[in-house]
Amino acid sequence: MEIKQKEEFKVAGLQITTTVQECSSNNPHPKLWKDFLARIEEIRNRVGNKFYGVCKEISKNNCNFNSSACVEVNDLDNLPEGFIGMIIPKSRYAVFTHKGKIENLAETYRKIHEEEMPKSGLKQKEIWLEVYDERFKENSDDSIMEIWASIE
Repeated sequence: MEIKQKEEFKVAGLQITTTVQECSSNNPHPKLWKDFLARIEEIRNRVGNKFYGVCKEISKNNCNFNSSACVEVNDLDNLPEGFIGMIIPKSRYAVFTHKGKIENLAETYRKIHEEEMPKSGLKQKEIWLEVYDERFKENSDDSIMEIWASIE
């Protein structure tokens, strides 16, 4: 785990509302990403080459959260129909690395939630980022992506 500061930035993409339970039984994320990637060329004001999975907690009691497949943009004007825009506020993040196939990501999240965050004593806020760059190779044991948990 590393602690990093990230300035405010804007993202645009597609969003779903889901629960932890739904993700365990009938994960909607593969369809979200498939739909997003099929329309990515519609985003005209893209910045950089990274992809972001943005998770924002709605309710702790129901384990509800919004999950978005996004890219960074320089403004939130004139987004394609059905796309959402968000401003991700400046924050400190606990940054974790997931190495391996995406199908094993749930285990990495379990370790973060049950072991790493409690052991660190850090208090998590409601935003989580998944950062996918050139190191990400979806079905490879060599794939690397980062999980950024906003912290107080």
